[in-house]
Amino acid sequence: MKGKHHSGEFLKYARRRALNDGQFESIGKHEKQILDEEQKKIGNPIYRQYYIYKLGLKVDGYDPFLNIVYEVYEKWHKNHVEKDSKRQKEIEECLGCKFIIIWDDINNVKT
Repeated sequence: MKGKHHSGEFLKYARRRALNDGQFESIGKHEKQILDEEQKKIGNPIYRQYYIYKLGLKVDGYDPFLNIVYEVYEKWHKNHVEKDSKRQKEIEECLGCKFIIIWDDINNVKT
């Protein structure tokens, strides 16, 4: 592993700081459309770019009524499986939630 190793608390602080500075305002190309379709299916609102303060992380969508986190994964995620898996576990442990990954590919997008 490259670079310095920081404590968990420092990493949470750094994430919150970066989010407040607007560094991570990244929304996938089809994310809105995909989450809109999912919202129609479940019949509950999905809060977009939901911020988990305790972890200093944002998730693509969160349904607080069913306690489900939604993440829309693009091609980039195929090369970051270990990092994504660690993040998913951290979120599931914090919220006690179900975690649903929706791959953004040609099959998910209706034109």
